[in-house]
Amino acid sequence: MRLLKNRNVANVLPAGAASRSLKASTALTGGVVAALLSFAPVRAQTWDAGAGNTSWGAATNWSADAIPAAAGIVIINGAGGLNQPTLDVASAALTSTAISAGTLTVDNVLTSPLVTLSGSGNLTINATREVVGNVTMGSTGTLLNNGTITGNLGITDGITNNAGIISGTTTVSGGILNLNVGTNLADAQLLTINGGTVNVNASDTVGGLAGTGGTLNFATGTALTVNQAGNTTFAGAVTGTSAFNQTYFTKAGAGTLTLSGSN
Repeated sequence: MRLLKNRNVANVLPAGAASRSLKASTALTGGVVAALLSFAPVRAQTWDAGAGNTSWGAATNWSADAIPAAAGIVIINGAGGLNQPTLDVASAALTSTAISAGTLTVDNVLTSPLVTLSGSGNLTINATREVVGNVTMGSTGTLLNNGTITGNLGITDGITNNAGIISGTTTVSGGILNLNVGTNLADAQLLTINGGTVNVNASDTVGGLAGTGGTLNFATGTALTVNQAGNTTFAGAVTGTSAFNQTYFTKAGAGTLTLSGSN
């Protein structure tokens, strides 16, 4: 038998075999790349205002000079001085947004399952604009909602001024929540007060009231309607000013609300 020298293997392969071999190799390589990408770490991107303006959509305003991408983590820590970020384009579907200093202004739609304020961080949601995700207010700064939070709101510190929509539950464990003109807490969701103060500066309706402490304070001419189906207890204080014969607290629904605190 005569042996062939391995100078041109393709010449001795059956017709089409080389092509099939190349396709298989390509497919294998693609699969390996996809697997490697699936294990790639989520990239955190920090606002640095490198472009010298406030535009979220300017790539050079972010570390790595790239606009935050899907599944990314956004960090706002006060860098940029007066040039604090304004979300002027709809964000990608982020993993989380952390604001520890400075201010994020939402002037479009921010999609982030978790938005956390800490330190001295501030968040402003403009009218008709939206945050899609749960918001935790734990900073000494200010949260101003003139738009919509499509999710739950938790407050442990600072001042929250609500003149917009909260679609989920609202839980106050510290700080101050001001329900101002335009406030629209979810009519079918629970307002829980475990600490801090809720100032009812404009009338609103909630789907239930509960909590272990804190203060529910009413301004003159305002009312809170509690329309609940289940049974709850609120152990905090109920305070405020009211005009003669004014109804400022209305209980509706089939559930029982027990007020066990000072009121």
